Amino acid sequence: MKTYYQLTNAERLALTNEELSDIVKVTAIEAGITPPMKYSEALNAAGYSGFRLEKNRAKFYEIQSPDQYNTPRPSGIAFEKLEEAEAFLVSAPLHFIAEEGYAASARNVLRSGEPTIKVVFVGPAKEESYGTSLDKAQVFDAEDGEEVYDKFCKELEEAHSDLRQEVYNAQARWEKRTEYIRLAGGDETIASAFWSKAESGAFPSAEEPELKIK
Repeated sequence: MKTYYQLTNAERLALTNEELSDIVKVTAIEAGITPPMKYSEALNAAGYSGFRLEKNRAKFYEIQSPDQYNTPRPSGIAFEKLEEAEAFLVSAPLHFIAEEGYAASARNVLRSGEPTIKVVFVGPAKEESYGTSLDKAQVFDAEDGEEVYDKFCKELEEAHSDLRQEVYNAQARWEKRTEYIRLAGGDETIASAFWSKAESGAFPSAEEPELKIK
């Protein structure tokens, strides 16, 4: 696998979140930095805008039953895989029974509403915060190793973000150019004059940018 810096800009822009995460690890290894190793597939990437992760927690998919207000409530039935939980819901018609009333007036009733599935983590309560938008659902054996990898991730993340911003700006300017041409009735000279009054920088060329944000 290539490192991030060996890819073309077009290849970088085409990376999925999962592919980018793998590319970061490969690039770190080539730079002599030891990447973290996942200790459980249940601790998957938790997002790309910052998140909180409890170490040594396992992820389960719990069936939620509706209450009298049709609010999901824990059933205590959980599965390690989402596919297993979904299969459970369609395996047979489910009926949720609850007790209403108190003492002598208590009675069992059927709850209406649809069951749902909720992600539930099981493990220690201590949390650890992360802010990077790269995959951080991982652990290190040493704190200094984590610090080095964090710094490396931040630098590569900023480079990737800068590339996407540059491509986006070029694409947006070209689309604005197209709109000014339309407003000018196809006259590029008039469109250019419009641009100089309403926008900054030189009037974009007619050539559509090769790279695009998809």
